[in-house]
Amino acid sequence: MSSSPAAAFVNAAPASQTPARGSQAVLYGAVILLSAILLFQVESILGKYILPWFGGATGVWATCLLFFQLLLLAGYSYAHWLTSRLAPAAQARTHSLLLALSVAVLGALALFWPTPITPGASWKPESDSFPVWMILRVLLVSIGLPFLLLSTTASLLQRWYTYTHPGSSPYRFYALSNLGSLVGLLSYPLVLEPILRLRVQAWAWSGAYLLYVAGGILCALGMSRAMGNKPVTAPTAANSDTSAPPTFRQKALWVTLAGLASLMLLATTHFICQDVAVVPLLWVLPLAVYLVTFIICFDSERWYKPGAFHFLLALAGVTLMLIYDAWLGIVAHILSFLAIMFVACMFCHGELYRRRPGAHHLTTFYLMVSLGGVLGGAFVDLLSPIIFRGYWELHVGLFACLALMVGMAILDEKSWVYRATLWAPLAIVLLAFWLARVLPSLDPDNPPVVPQLADTLVTILIATVALIAGALALMRVPVGGKPLLPPEVAFRMVLICALAATGAVMVMQVSFKYRESAWSNRNFYGVLYVVKHVANNPVFNGYKLLHGRTIHGMQFSQPMLRHIPTTYYGPASGVGLTLQFLPRRDNPDPTQRTLRIGAIGLGVGTLAAYTQPGDSIHFYEINPADIRLARGDYGYFSFLKDSAGPVEVSEGDARISLERELQRGQLGKYDVLVIDAFSSDSIPVHLLTKEAIELYRQHLRGPDSVLAFHISNRALDIAPVLARLADEFHLHAVEVKVPIVAIVGDSDWVLMSADSQVLKTPRIAAAAQPLGPRRVRLWTDDYSNLIQILRTE
Repeated sequence: MSSSPAAAFVNAAPASQTPARGSQAVLYGAVILLSAILLFQVESILGKYILPWFGGATGVWATCLLFFQLLLLAGYSYAHWLTSRLAPAAQARTHSLLLALSVAVLGALALFWPTPITPGASWKPESDSFPVWMILRVLLVSIGLPFLLLSTTASLLQRWYTYTHPGSSPYRFYALSNLGSLVGLLSYPLVLEPILRLRVQAWAWSGAYLLYVAGGILCALGMSRAMGNKPVTAPTAANSDTSAPPTFRQKALWVTLAGLASLMLLATTHFICQDVAVVPLLWVLPLAVYLVTFIICFDSERWYKPGAFHFLLALAGVTLMLIYDAWLGIVAHILSFLAIMFVACMFCHGELYRRRPGAHHLTTFYLMVSLGGVLGGAFVDLLSPIIFRGYWELHVGLFACLALMVGMAILDEKSWVYRATLWAPLAIVLLAFWLARVLPSLDPDNPPVVPQLADTLVTILIATVALIAGALALMRVPVGGKPLLPPEVAFRMVLICALAATGAVMVMQVSFKYRESAWSNRNFYGVLYVVKHVANNPVFNGYKLLHGRTIHGMQFSQPMLRHIPTTYYGPASGVGLTLQFLPRRDNPDPTQRTLRIGAIGLGVGTLAAYTQPGDSIHFYEINPADIRLARGDYGYFSFLKDSAGPVEVSEGDARISLERELQRGQLGKYDVLVIDAFSSDSIPVHLLTKEAIELYRQHLRGPDSVLAFHISNRALDIAPVLARLADEFHLHAVEVKVPIVAIVGDSDWVLMSADSQVLKTPRIAAAAQPLGPRRVRLWTDDYSNLIQILRTE
C-alpha cells in the first residue's frame, strides 16, 4: 500500500531513459524519500496509540489499514484530478495552500492534544458500539489531511518532473519511494518503538512533516516558475505513449488483482495477531511481505514466472488446509502464513505487472490499484464480520486467487495448459492423494469428530482423483487417429475438478466449527463458539466456550455439577486457591470474611462460582456478545445467575472503565482483582504495563489484597514481564501452574500482593513457585517488546 504501486514502476521505463541530474532532481528525490518514510511510520504510531482504546482487538489494525487505503485512494484521485484539470501554476498554488493548511491544522491540534497527531483523552470512546466508525473518525481528525498529502507525493512529483525535463524518465524516482517505504515500515518496530516513547515519536514525526511541507512547497514553486501558465503540450516520457485507453475489463481485472492482494494482507494479519498479540511488530511483517512482492514483481519480468507461481499457489492452498487449525510453534506458525501470503501476493502483483498500461495511463492504473486495495480492506473489515461466522476470509481470498489463476491459464493460449505435458495433472493427482492420506490424522487427540470430517473430505478427494484419472485416460483413447479427448480439453477438466475439490474442502474446513457448534457469533472483537463437551462419563458432559481456537470456560450440564468451577479456574488453580483460602476467609467475624472481587475478562463467568453469601463480583468485558452469553440469554451457562452474591458487569475496555471509576471517586474496592485477558493466544498488551498495574493497585482495598493474572499461553511467556512489574512496585509474586491436560492444558497464574504473608497461606504456598529471572525491560504504555517473550518451541 501507500506508495508501493507507484514505486513499483521505477523499473518500468526503458533502460535507455535516465533521470536528469541536478539540484531539482536531488530536491524531488529527498521529498519523495521523506514522504514514503513518514507514510509508513505514522501508520504504526497512530495504530499503537489508539489500540488500548478499543481493547487491543485485532480489528483495530485492520480498520487502520482500511483507513490508510481509503486515504491512499483519495490521494491518487487528487493527484489525477490536479494534473489533468489545472495548469501547472494553478497546480502549484493549490498544492502549496493545502500543505500550508495541513501545518495550520496540526498547530491547532497541538494546542488541545498531547501532540499534534495523538488525540486527547476526551476522544476515547464513551461506548463500544460501532468501533470501526469510531476508529475511522479518530484517524480522520488526527492525521487525515497530512496523510492525504503525503500519499500524493510520489505520483504528483513524478508528473511535475516531466514538465520541466521533457524526454527524461521520472519513474526511477520511485526507487527512492520503495526505499523510503521499507525504511519507514521496518524502522518503527526495530528502532523507534524500543527507544522512544510514543509522545516523543509523535512530536518527532510532526517535526519531520514540517520539513516535508517545506520541501513540497519548494518543489511547487520551482515547477511554477519554470512553467508559469503554459499548457503541458510538449511530448514527455509521461505523455508520449499512444496506446489505447484501458478497457472496462482491464480495469476490472486490475481492481480484482489488487483487491485480492489487499484481502490476503489483512486476512493474514488477522490470523497472526489473533494467535500472538496485536502489536506493531506483527502488523509490520505481513505489510513488509506485501510491499516486497510489489517491488519484486514490478522490478522486472524475470522475477515472476506464471507457470512456477501458479504451481506454488496450488501448493499454498494445500498448505493452508493442512495448517489452518494446527499449532506449529510460534515461529513456524507465523512463517507458514507469511509464506502463503507471499505466494498469493506474488501471483496478484505479478499478473498486475504483466497487464500494466502505457505510461500515459499510469494515473488511471494507480486509481484502479488503490480502489482494489480499499475494496479488499472493506471486505475483510466491514463485510466479513457480517456475512461470515468465523475468520473465513483467508480461505476465500486464496480460493479466489486459485480460481482466477485457473481462468487466466485457460484463457491464455501461451500458458502451460496448452503445452500438452502431463507433469501438472500428475502433480495434482499426487497432491490429492497426499491430502487424502494426511487429513485423517490432523487431530489424533479428538477422535469422535475429526475422522467423520476427514472421511467426508477423503470422499470428495477420491471422487476428484477418479474424474482426473478418467480425463487422463480419455486422452489416450484413439478415435480416427486422434485422442477422444484433446489434451488441452482434458487438462481444463483436470483443473476445474481440482478447483472444485479444493473449494469443497475449504468450505468443509472453515465451516466445521460453525456446523458443530450449538451457538456462534462473530463481531469486531473476534469469534465465539459454544460447543458440546462430550466426556467419557456422560455425567460430565457440558458446554464450553471457544474464542477462536482457545477455550474460555466450560460448565457441566448436570444440575448437581453446574456450580463447579472448571478448566483454568478449577479449585486447584491459582485463582481458585486465592478465592478459597485467602486469609480473610478464615476471619471469625462473618462480616469480615466476605470478598469483593473484580475480574477483567468474563468468559462464561466461571469465577462467580466462588462467591459466598455476602461476596460481590464485578466483571469488566469488552465483547457484548460474551456478556449476553454469560448472562444466560441463550441458556448454555448459568454461573452469573447462580452466584451467591451480587454480580455486576461493565461493558467496554477494562482500563478505560477503571479509569472512569477513579474519576468518580470509586477506588479501593477489591480484595482480589483478577486479570484474565491473557488466556487466549492473543494478548492485550496495554493490560500488562506499568501504568496498568498502577491503576489496578488503586482499586485494591488494602495491602493484603491480591492481583491474580491468568497467563496460560502457547505463544508468549508472560511471567518475566509480570516479575519485572512486581519488582517495580515492590510486590511479592508467585506462580501457580497446574496441569489440566484433559481439557485445556496447563492452568498458569501469577499472584501478586503487597503482603507476603498472603501468599504464604499454606494451601497457596504448597502449590506456588517463585517467578523466573527478570530478563526483560519494564513494559510501559510507550514500550513493550514481544520478541523477548516469544515461546520458540
